[in-house]
Parts: sequence; C-alpha cells; structure tokens
Amino acid sequence: MIKNKKLHKAAISAFLLTLIPVIEADAAETALDPGFSGLGLSTYGPRVQAIGRGASTRGEEDDDVSGTFFYPAVGVGVSTDDNINRTPDNQQSATIYHLKPALGVQTGKSPTRFRAGYIGHYAKYTGTNFDDLYSFDDHDLYAGVSGYGKKSSYDVTANYLRGHDSLSGGTGAVGIDQTLRRFDKWDRYSLLGSTDLGARGARVNLRLDGLLQNNRQDKLKSLDYDTAALGAMLKLRLGGKTYGVLEGGWRDWDYKNSNADADRYYARLGVSWEATAKTKGLLSYGIEKYNPDNPGEPIVSDEPGPTFGSNEKSKNSTWQGQIDWEVRLRDLIRFRTYKGS
Repeated sequence: MIKNKKLHKAAISAFLLTLIPVIEADAAETALDPGFSGLGLSTYGPRVQAIGRGASTRGEEDDDVSGTFFYPAVGVGVSTDDNINRTPDNQQSATIYHLKPALGVQTGKSPTRFRAGYIGHYAKYTGTNFDDLYSFDDHDLYAGVSGYGKKSSYDVTANYLRGHDSLSGGTGAVGIDQTLRRFDKWDRYSLLGSTDLGARGARVNLRLDGLLQNNRQDKLKSLDYDTAALGAMLKLRLGGKTYGVLEGGWRDWDYKNSNADADRYYARLGVSWEATAKTKGLLSYGIEKYNPDNPGEPIVSDEPGPTFGSNEKSKNSTWQGQIDWEVRLRDLIRFRTYKGS
C-alpha cells in the first residue's frame, strides 16, 4: 500500500508540473471535490455566513491585459454557528464578525500572468462563555502563474496558510474550557494545479485539477497528515450553454502519527449551465467510497491530540450544487450545497 501511495503522489507531482488551464477561482465549476478543501476542522458544523468580496465570475481572461496591477480589498461579514461545542443538547451558539483584508499583485502580458498576494481573516466571536478563545486570525500567502489560449488554459498556485482549528478533539458534552477542546494553530502548505482542455463553448470539454498538501499542528500532533487529490470533470454540450457533466476523483490521506490512513473515491453525474452572462450553476449527484488502510482496527496515535476518521469501509451518496447570480459586474451572490465524507 505504501509503495502504491508513493506512485500515486509521484504521478500527481508530474501532472502538476505539466498542466494546461483554469477557470477563475470564483467560477461555478471546479473538478476538485468541495470536500477536498483541506481548510481544517473549522469547516464543519451547521453554519450560515455572508461575506462581501466584490467578486466576479465573468470571463476576464479574454481581455488583453498587460502591465502590473495591485488589488487591495477588504471583506466584512457576519456569520452564525448554532452549536459551537457540537453537543447533543445544543446549548451554545455564537455570532461571529469577520474582517478579511487582502492585497494582490498581478503582472505580465496576456496570455501569461503572474500573481501573488496576502489574504487575512480576523474573526471575533460573541455570545459564548469563552469568546476570546474562539476568536482567531488566519494568514494566507499565495503565488502563481496562469495562461490561456484558444483551446486550453492552465493555472498553478502555491499556498501557505497559517490557520487555526476549531474545537480540536473531544466528544459529547466536553466544553471549550477543557483540555481536549483547546484551539491549536496549524500550518498548511499546498500546491494546486488546474487545466482545461477544449475551447469555451466547445461540444466536449475536459477539466483536470490536482492537489498536494500537508498540514502540521503546533501541539496536537496526532492530526498531522499529508494528502493528495485528483479531480476530473467531463462536459458534453447538450444545447446552447447547457452541459451534461460527469465528474470523479480520488483523495488519499497519509497521517504521520496515527493509523487513520485512507482513500476516498467518488463519481457524480449532473448538469451545468450558463443561462445568461449573469447566472451560472452546477448540480450533480452520485456515490462515494471510503477505503481505510486498516479496516476494523481502532484508530490510535502515540502523539498528543485527538484522532479522527473511520476505519470501516463505507459507501454513501454525494452531491454538490452551486448557483452564481452576478447582479452587477462586481456584485456576486452564491448559493451552495454539498454532501460528502
């Protein structure tokens, strides 16, 4: 199994170094499964969030842009989490206020562009018994290159994120003030590559995405892991700007200090559309399989911290849906739903 994993990761490394196109990060479609975000434990739980970004999904890669440009931005927002401690009695909820400053730079001459930047995320929790413990600040640095042609495009981005975990460990009625529920800083290093093969509006289009990433905790070393993922999306134009979509992917988790290693496979069938220049979306439904390396064995670790995952094989349904409504050029409203492991 270890030898096979090394072959998988070597193949992904070669793929990332020979990529060919990408839709903008704010586009409605991506070949990587939403569950492959790798943004830490803070991504789970019932949550409603509204963040102003000033984003656009329109195809700006058609513009003949040359020179160097700076892009300062500030996002503000509010979210609510109705069960902070993830307990059955659901006694604790919170309102969170967000501030997201960002500064980006882009240079080059079309069709090749280089970019780099910083994104911060400052969150202030209110309404809990431990607001200061919940509040956090995350810092994200990135750099990448992208290009496009008449029949293909590509994007490669390196990223470093100094982030936080939310409620790292414990089950049942354990509170944030107890040892197993403390916060822990973590470092995420990732390399993301994307490629589109096929002209925009072509009858057949293939999109490929790859991800290499490792997460390292400060104290909760049982959570340290490396991960690799591949995703593919095949689109067949049914008429106008409506496409049938077949998507599938694989992700591997390699935990450094526990036996929670596993692989996940998924396949979904659906439809994507761009009704007008202002509205586009994607809906798909399918199945996924979760295959642990050590089925039936308890998950254990010699390092401090909790252990997560499942050492039982499973087969479940999976879906994703996203609709983007661009009210004006820089005003984007997004509706999204997802179910997966």
